[in-house]
Amino acid sequence: MPAVVYFIQSGEDGPIKIGWTSTGNPWGRCAALQTGSPEELEVVGFFVGPQSEERRLHEKFAEHRIRGEWFAPVHDLKVEIGRSLILLRHAVEIAEMMGEE
Repeated sequence: MPAVVYFIQSGEDGPIKIGWTSTGNPWGRCAALQTGSPEELEVVGFFVGPQSEERRLHEKFAEHRIRGEWFAPVHDLKVEIGRSLILLRHAVEIAEMMGEE
């Protein structure tokens, strides 16, 4: 599986982790993080991309950094997550169309 940049949110309105995993499995990463979190964690978005994309997003949202890779759930970050979901949806649609041919 390709590497992905992922967004994991702590609770409904809590901080959002911007991370990267070479395994391509953001849910596995979420499960690993869950053991150390009292709040329910949820994968709220992801996209295929190199680690440099994770760094770019860390820099873009640096002023909203809480600690480490965790950021305040500001509007612009939520828009970025929305873009990742749109890209994912399009990728799934294209894969489904290619499978029908």
